[in-house]
Amino acid sequence: MLEVALHLEQLGRHLPLDYKILSYDLQRIWLDRRKCHQSRASFPGSEQGVSQTLSAISSAGTSIWLDDLSRERLTVGGAARSLSELIHHESVVGVTTNPAIFSAAISNSPLYREEIISLAKSGMNAEEIIANLTCDDVSKACEIFSSVHHQSGGIDGKVSIEVD
Repeated sequence: MLEVALHLEQLGRHLPLDYKILSYDLQRIWLDRRKCHQSRASFPGSEQGVSQTLSAISSAGTSIWLDDLSRERLTVGGAARSLSELIHHESVVGVTTNPAIFSAAISNSPLYREEIISLAKSGMNAEEIIANLTCDDVSKACEIFSSVHHQSGGIDGKVSIEVD
């Protein structure tokens, strides 16, 4: 516990201002990206410090989860760092989403537009469209985390979704 607490203190010092520790316990830390006007470039060395600290926390037995699932996270080279990048470079072993996160993702991303139009033309109502988009994104995230799930013997590599 003390080792994790010390690593969390280090993480807090290295974390760029647009990230915050959402919550943590002995097994998991949830990171959440805040909307902030400062760029990572204004924090020299912070990216490396975050990676090293997250790696140390992970090595101490705590699973790093991201509280942010969106199409941008599913796309390598997109507007946000992809889940694949976060798995390989930031020790992320799980992701979670909820209706508020998903609503923000749909509202703020052009990556859903074509599919929304297509599903609406097929006769789906708004609730059915959202369920379809959510299931697609969660399925893709599960595929991305499948190797983590396998390597950890099923302990990590999970995708969590809160439903209404």
